[in-house]
Amino acid sequence: MSVIFYPIKPKYAQKIISGEKKFEYRRVKPQRDVKHIVIYSSSPEQLIIGLASVSTVISGTSKEVWDETHSFGGITKSEYEDYFEGAESACAIAIDIVYKLEIPLNPKAIFENFTIPQSFKYLDDSSIDTIMTKGNCHIVG
Repeated sequence: MSVIFYPIKPKYAQKIISGEKKFEYRRVKPQRDVKHIVIYSSSPEQLIIGLASVSTVISGTSKEVWDETHSFGGITKSEYEDYFEGAESACAIAIDIVYKLEIPLNPKAIFENFTIPQSFKYLDDSSIDTIMTKGNCHIVG
């Protein structure tokens, strides 16, 4: 089981937490079998606000991925096209269960020598327990 830390723009992170956004789009497909994502709301918030279990990862051309996922993508077609402009492929991480943190967490305060990644970072499986406990998690919905 792999855990991946994704910095996500605040407006999209909130849409994941609310259930409006069921797919997290990325230009690079994870190399590992990802079972959980850490939802880090990037600048200006800069806090972990939730966790989500992953049901599957869909990959293909940006058109194929859009056609399959846009109903629950949580972004406009224009935003999607801007993000994938020039990309050879696209992937959509299908979000299953969302866990909201009652206490948003600064990752630098809970993980030793932590640096915020530009794109993503794999975390130890034990990070899920740490985040759930310190953040007082509960299932959304």
